[in-house]
Amino acid sequence: MFAPEEYLDRIASKLRSEIGPAITDDYARTQAFMASVILERVSRQITAGFDSEQTELDEMRLRLAPQIGDDPELSALSAVATDDTGLSLLVESMYQARDRLGQDRFDQALGEVRTTLRLRLDRSLMIAEGKAS
Repeated sequence: MFAPEEYLDRIASKLRSEIGPAITDDYARTQAFMASVILERVSRQITAGFDSEQTELDEMRLRLAPQIGDDPELSALSAVATDDTGLSLLVESMYQARDRLGQDRFDQALGEVRTTLRLRLDRSLMIAEGKAS
């Protein structure tokens, strides 16, 4: 099974190398070539989004470690928080551990997660609006 961006790359390649050249109508051929360009761009946007997302999560874990490092449950959840569901579980557990963490550490830890979630939202909106390259 391929990742979504790999499927898009494969379709773009077929449009550019096989389908486009086989079309005799100039307008339709141009549309096939333009579709390949668009699919390649979407593929790059997806790839860039995944790479940025992983970097953001890695950086969040580093910044979060001082606040939750001595709490084994939160440390374990932070390590596996790779998507919105994992981050949601981490936040829920942080609220449950608020007394153990203390208000200052809790606020700092929650701020780190919120910052990461905001970056993810901003990137998703840029991709949806076609502003990411």
